Amino acid sequence: YSFVIGTGTQINDDMTYPAPYGNYFWGAKHQLLVHSDELAAAGATPGFLTSLAFEIGQIYTNEPLIDFTIKMKQTTATQLITGWDETELQQVYYSPSYFNSLGWNIHQFDTPFIWDGVSNILVDVCFNNSSWSSNQGTYFTPTTFSSVLHFAADADNVCSASGTATSSVNRPNMMFIGMEGEPQPPAPV
Repeated sequence: YSFVIGTGTQINDDMTYPAPYGNYFWGAKHQLLVHSDELAAAGATPGFLTSLAFEIGQIYTNEPLIDFTIKMKQTTATQLITGWDETELQQVYYSPSYFNSLGWNIHQFDTPFIWDGVSNILVDVCFNNSSWSSNQGTYFTPTTFSSVLHFAADADNVCSASGTATSSVNRPNMMFIGMEGEPQPPAPV
């Protein structure tokens, strides 16, 4: 089954962030927060998530994103204001060279992510090129809380030594895909 978080129809331009496919600088790191009530309202049920997608409405230039990585974790955080959360992130997706396309860009997880049905989810997206071109126009939805941290720089260590995070309410729309019929994870204690 699949469910979408965010229905906004605005897109970022070729130079603005948040932009999970944002190559206006060499590298870009984003952390996105999704509340458990948003997940439930979208139809999510506890269990295994197997894919995550972002929807592109405009391709400005299409250079590959090098070492494109998605990590996730369950969290009690309710908003993202400062500082990165780097603890206990589970890498779920990696591509050595990812090319974008118009529409939903689906990232099939290398390792499924288990959601307990009550925790919020933090999604960490990063890549690091050795040159810049421009961002892709990704659809986003303004949230009522600080739902995004982002950082971009012309450096070769953006993912490993991220600089000062900038917060935003403009969270990229996301589509999650889960496995139906799978056993639910144990209830949190």
